[in-house]
Amino acid sequence: MLDYHELATQVRKHGGFTTALDASQPIVGFAVADGVHEECVPVRSTLDIERAIYAYVVHNGTELRAGAYLGGWMHDDRLYLDCVELYEDLQTALDRAALIGEQAVYSLTDRAEVPA
Repeated sequence: MLDYHELATQVRKHGGFTTALDASQPIVGFAVADGVHEECVPVRSTLDIERAIYAYVVHNGTELRAGAYLGGWMHDDRLYLDCVELYEDLQTALDRAALIGEQAVYSLTDRAEVPA
């Protein structure tokens, strides 16, 4: 079960998170946003982040229950949320990103964006 306060704390402290609905968080591989379910929410507080994550999970539960991961990250006081797919191989992730028009993939291992 997801702990929305913990996810909000991760966003504040580390800039983002990748998690499954069962709260498991992968630490290796490459995450690619699915390009369909992105939401961008202005946030001011940890409570705003918690509420936005909860609303996103409720709205996109079908995709998340089907095996997509939930990705969240902050940029300029905006919370970005997306369903993400994980890949073991960087080239496969980059190919997928190019196919769907994503600008980057995220390396969970290195905790860094990789331009597509």
